[in-house]
Amino acid sequence: EMSIVGMLYLQVTQALRDGRHTRSEAFFSTLERRWPAGATGMNAMFYAAGLALMLAILYAGVPKTLEAYHGGFTVGNQGVFIVPEWPVLLLILYGCLLMAVQFTSLFFKSVRRLLSRHHA
Repeated sequence: EMSIVGMLYLQVTQALRDGRHTRSEAFFSTLERRWPAGATGMNAMFYAAGLALMLAILYAGVPKTLEAYHGGFTVGNQGVFIVPEWPVLLLILYGCLLMAVQFTSLFFKSVRRLLSRHHA
């Protein structure tokens, strides 16, 4: 189960970059058709909220990862199969860092689009 979480955090940035993240396409397509600047503004707010969430996870996750590393924490069934916890936690942090970078890029792209519409 921990490996699935690690894989998710490694793949989610690519999904965001390709525009395959979860959202209501029916709502956004209608909004883009009727009020393009509103849709761009909503996207900018979505990206800013995503960035804030990723930074919050990083802020909370770094101490937990360091604690797992220094404490030698493991997951699994003792005597059957155990693995250290910190590598998966590190993958999660890495995925969050990449997501934060992608959210930042998309946020500024949306803001530039908004500003160019107002000055055009």
